[in-house]
Amino acid sequence: MLPGGAPTSRLVQRAQALGLVGCEFAAGIPGTLGGAVAMNAGTRGGEMKDLVTRVEVATAAGLRWIEAPALGFAYRTCRLPPGAVVTRVELRLRRGDVAASRAAMEADLAHRRRTQPLQQPTWGSTFRNPPGDHAGRLVESVGLKGHRIGGAAWSELHANFVVNLGGATARDCLALIRLARTRVRERAGVGLELEVRLLGAFAPDETP
Repeated sequence: MLPGGAPTSRLVQRAQALGLVGCEFAAGIPGTLGGAVAMNAGTRGGEMKDLVTRVEVATAAGLRWIEAPALGFAYRTCRLPPGAVVTRVELRLRRGDVAASRAAMEADLAHRRRTQPLQQPTWGSTFRNPPGDHAGRLVESVGLKGHRIGGAAWSELHANFVVNLGGATARDCLALIRLARTRVRERAGVGLELEVRLLGAFAPDETP
């Protein structure tokens, strides 16, 4: 069991120290465990739904535990109560070959460094992958890979990542998102859904 505010990396560190395996996919995922639960974060190697047994949440009514089946885990989705904050996460891991686990994590991280802009400021994947396709491929197919607006751009390395080239504003990022959604819808007939969550008030002409 770990606090929801702990960095996701803490899960991997604790697992390795205790001789446990099964959370290799979490290596390199930024943010906190609570956030990872809320988004059902994952990679090609697995998702949080594969590990979580229950979570403790804080709401206006107080603290309570929610069992995993009631969380409605799906692709980058978790059904938490409105306004809930994940305070603790209980996970199920297994004993195994820690050396092999570490090697698998290092190989996965090396792959991500080759294919994702991990050395630049970014929020991670922007759009959900539509069924049977990849959002990055679609954004690239409409000529937007590397396209820049203000201080933000679609990454030259992976077209589903918006990178901050310096001084990027929320308006710059929203304009990139809106442009990509429009072009992909018009040229490929696919409606891209956001994976990132937008917080705050936006003017009508800024909403993606």
